[in-house]
Amino acid sequence: MFGIKFLPRPAGTPAPNLWDKFVRLLPDWLVNSTENIIQFVDENILWFLAFLIVILIVKFIIDHFRRHEKQIEKLWIFTLFFLSKRQMMIPLIVTLAKKDNVLPPKTLTELLSIREKVRNVSLRKSPRKRLKLEQQVSKILFEYFSLLDKKGQIQSGSKLERVIRDLEFIDKKLVELQKIYNHESQKWNQKFTNPFTSIFFKLFRFPKFEPFATEK
Repeated sequence: MFGIKFLPRPAGTPAPNLWDKFVRLLPDWLVNSTENIIQFVDENILWFLAFLIVILIVKFIIDHFRRHEKQIEKLWIFTLFFLSKRQMMIPLIVTLAKKDNVLPPKTLTELLSIREKVRNVSLRKSPRKRLKLEQQVSKILFEYFSLLDKKGQIQSGSKLERVIRDLEFIDKKLVELQKIYNHESQKWNQKFTNPFTSIFFKLFRFPKFEPFATEK
């Protein structure tokens, strides 16, 4: 009764599917532009693959340098942690020194004065100046504990012995971290002397790291 009318089409031509019907609804300029783009990509596929490979290589290199950068920053953070921990112990050391009457008041005042200076010197902005102050602290503490040891006032299991052990551990870690940080930062900074890597580092804004000043 109700017949469905079909538009005539050449023999052997399949009926249009949903995609063909959708394409027919699009404006001709859009269809032509899309076909031109597809044709352009197909003709230059090798160039696109080469560009993609270059992008992947550059990303791999950037990721490699970023990992190295983060490793150096971690060494910096660990160094700052141990320096801060030692600075927090200075008031206790001054109290014990006064109690034992080993160091003269002038030396204790100097130790507290250096501690205040250290608080105002950024390790990030002035690492050499900061480490120089830290070395002065180390010398005073070494003098203090040497005098206690000569007088036989360091008793096994005492609070003072625990403080000395903690400080020895901190100093050991600081020396180790300083050596590793200097090695890695100097190796990193050498990249800026190479013409290729220097341009690469400046382009992607990689920072320079200032090594710690080693005591002569």
